[in-house]
Amino acid sequence: MLGTSVMVTQKIVESFLGLVNVQRADAESLMTAIETFLIAKHIDINKAIFVGFDGCNTMSGVNSGLQRRFRHLVPHQIYINCRNHKLALCVKHLLKEFPVLETLDSLLTDIWKLFHFSPQRFHVFMDVQESYNMKKLSFIRAAATRWLSHGRACSRLLDRYTAILDCLDELYDRKKEAEILGLRNMLTNKKTISATVVLSDILKPVIFFSDYLQGDVHFSRVNSRLQILKDELDHIAERYQSVADGHEDPDLYLNKLPDIWQEIDDRTTLTRRLRDHGVLTVTQVVAELGIPMIHKLNFELEDGFRCSPVLNGFRVFELKDVPITVEELNDFGEVEIRHLANHYGMAKEDVFKGNRNVSQPIFPANVMLNQFSAFKHTLSLMRSLTIKEVIIDWTLIFLGVVGAIIGTIDALKRLHESSHPDLSGYFTNITDVCIKIIAYRYNFISDVCKKFNVDIILSVMFANYL
Repeated sequence: MLGTSVMVTQKIVESFLGLVNVQRADAESLMTAIETFLIAKHIDINKAIFVGFDGCNTMSGVNSGLQRRFRHLVPHQIYINCRNHKLALCVKHLLKEFPVLETLDSLLTDIWKLFHFSPQRFHVFMDVQESYNMKKLSFIRAAATRWLSHGRACSRLLDRYTAILDCLDELYDRKKEAEILGLRNMLTNKKTISATVVLSDILKPVIFFSDYLQGDVHFSRVNSRLQILKDELDHIAERYQSVADGHEDPDLYLNKLPDIWQEIDDRTTLTRRLRDHGVLTVTQVVAELGIPMIHKLNFELEDGFRCSPVLNGFRVFELKDVPITVEELNDFGEVEIRHLANHYGMAKEDVFKGNRNVSQPIFPANVMLNQFSAFKHTLSLMRSLTIKEVIIDWTLIFLGVVGAIIGTIDALKRLHESSHPDLSGYFTNITDVCIKIIAYRYNFISDVCKKFNVDIILSVMFANYL
């Protein structure tokens, strides 16, 4: 599937171009198919200065992958790996360090298959949930290539843990199937359940980050949101240590682990309990699995989402980051715009398998640098105007509130003067409260206005109103 994103009347418009049927899926065949397709659509391939593919070797290979072949034809091109694929790979790489996750993956998949492909077994599970007065929920499939789905699947497994065990016991009592017994043994393995608990906790913020990436996201903002995610994971590590030290944290699945272990002991034969005696404690889970898994995931995120200097250079056009004071504006964006000028303002030469291709500058470097020196003042003015518009909106809202308060005070005053002398104390109190509210809101808005040199607007509006 091929598509483009172009700027039309200051808005990014995404267009679906079509589907291409390819006979072979190697990088060379894909590149030939893209070239042929763009020629048929009368689209200049040199305008494709950004390309986005997933992270498989065929697409992302730096030596002969599709993105490498594309860059040979368009030397100024920048390849952007699909961020959601990259995020899923970061989580999947945890398998190399923590083999227990492979067992957990098999458990989640086998349980889903057990009930998904057997309406009779699924009906038993629904009945068990109903007997516990639980909302009837089905299993969530843990996709092998989408490890973020494991977070929701683990949470569902833990939320219905007792019901699942009861269901497996009921099914095994009926037919004594070895498959059911094997699943039950996996489900009552404390190491596997501990991994389920840890994965449920640490994937919760990762799933929110994944949902963010699937929205309308500017790539220059991704690293800022990534830092928020890493901070949240570090905070979970601190909370894990707190639970290990004996403190309660009801919002963590880790806090429920002793109860789950007790459930396992109650449903396990004496022989197996003696064999597994003293294997795990919450402190061990935190020290050997929880915190190391969080640190490894943070390392993978840092490595996987590293932003190139050229891509990071586009952050100079983020209006919210532009300073509004002259002192800060002088040095603003100098490093970033120089990265952009060096990339797009210079001729690029690329050699691939003995073939040489030279691309002329897209923009002259000196023109980019000189124009940005003037343009950043325009950006600062645009941001300042945006702030002023917000302040004016605040002021109008404030004036509406003041009008309502004044009307209330006037009504109470007339009521007091007419026939209710007992309201004098009440009227005095409410008047004081209203005056304090008006003074507080006025001082707040006035301070903000003065900071951005728009206090004249506020004064004129108040003068006309009052």
